[in-house]
Amino acid sequence: MKTDSSNPGDWILFAERDLAGVRLLCQNQLSFELCQSKSAEIVEKTLKAELIRAGWFLEKTHDLQKLAAKLRKRDPELADRARELVVSLSEAYFSARYPGFDLERRAQGGAASLRRVNAWEFEVYAKGMRETLASLRG
Repeated sequence: MKTDSSNPGDWILFAERDLAGVRLLCQNQLSFELCQSKSAEIVEKTLKAELIRAGWFLEKTHDLQKLAAKLRKRDPELADRARELVVSLSEAYFSARYPGFDLERRAQGGAASLRRVNAWEFEVYAKGMRETLASLRG
C-alpha cells in the first residue's frame, strides 16, 4: 500500500500506529522521554490531517504552535481544545530527544499528557469519519 501525504486518512493511520506503540511503552513504564516525543509527533500528524481535510496544502514543519495557529483559522473550536496539549508537547518534542533540558520537570504529568493525546486524536478521527459518512450519504 502506497501512502499519500495529501490524504488526511494516511496521516491518521500513522498517528494511530504511533499511538499504539506509545501505549505499550507507557503500560510497561518504559522510556517516558520517547513517549513524550512520540506524543508530540502524534499531535503533529493529527493536526496535519485535520488541516489537509480543511484544504491546507502540506508544509514540512514540526512546529506544533505554527500548525495549531493554522488550525485556529479553520476550526477555532478544535484548535482551542488542542491548545493545552500543543503547549505542553511543543517543548517535549525537543527536550525528550536532546540533552540540555530539565529531566525532572519532563517526568511530571506524562500519563495525563498521553490521555489528552489519545482523547484529542480520537476526536479528530471521529470528526473525519462523520464528514466522510455524510458525504457518502449525499
